[in-house]
Amino acid sequence: MLDGAGPWQRFWRVTLPLLRPTTFFVLVTQIIATFQVFDSVYALTPNGGPQGVTDVVAGRIYYEAFEQRAVGQAAVMALVLFVLLVAVTLVQQRWFARRTTYDLST
Repeated sequence: MLDGAGPWQRFWRVTLPLLRPTTFFVLVTQIIATFQVFDSVYALTPNGGPQGVTDVVAGRIYYEAFEQRAVGQAAVMALVLFVLLVAVTLVQQRWFARRTTYDLST
């Protein structure tokens, strides 16, 4: 405010850059948690619900491994999921690459 910055300039140039590390952490953990959803979907709609509309990745891996007994195919699906999550995390890390430091020493 001392330099004449308006509310939008303060938000985009001060507040948002200071929230960058927190935003990165929340995005990474929530994307991983999204792909791991299994228990509530399985408990509420076993077998993917009507016409498979609630089928999720973790549920499909479980179905292949334990109900179809195709452990090898389930392992490959889990590995592909892992590689996908690592790739998404690396893309997010590059997107949030600029580091914010909180050096208060003068």
